[in-house]
Amino acid sequence: MKINVLLVSHSGLAEGMKKATEFIAGEQANFYAVELNADGIENYRKLIKKTIHQAKKTTEWIIISDIPSGSPGANALDIAVSENLLFKMYSGMNLAMVLDTILSRENKTSEELAQDAIKTGQESIVDMLDEEENEEEFF
Repeated sequence: MKINVLLVSHSGLAEGMKKATEFIAGEQANFYAVELNADGIENYRKLIKKTIHQAKKTTEWIIISDIPSGSPGANALDIAVSENLLFKMYSGMNLAMVLDTILSRENKTSEELAQDAIKTGQESIVDMLDEEENEEEFF
């Protein structure tokens, strides 16, 4: 089953993450970004519904939001439930997490994707000046 990935965020982040991901990994099918901006919640909700309806409803979804309990994630969750989507959703979006999800979605279940992406996202948050934490050298 093909897994769609939907990034949701406040203005600028989701589109930026999608653009950065595709800069690194190349253009990706079934990869979407919807942002809450000055057009308001109702427009944002319409965009999410439009995105979902343009994709195959039989497809599984991974939804990644910017912050827990933020309006973008809360509204996306509400819509996913009301549309009876088969989905996993996680929050705290960062580039490592998104890349892990995109690059692994052909070989993993949505449950595995969620667990691994959250772990990758957490592990990518490091103090770059902590020598013990950063055994690898960056040049």
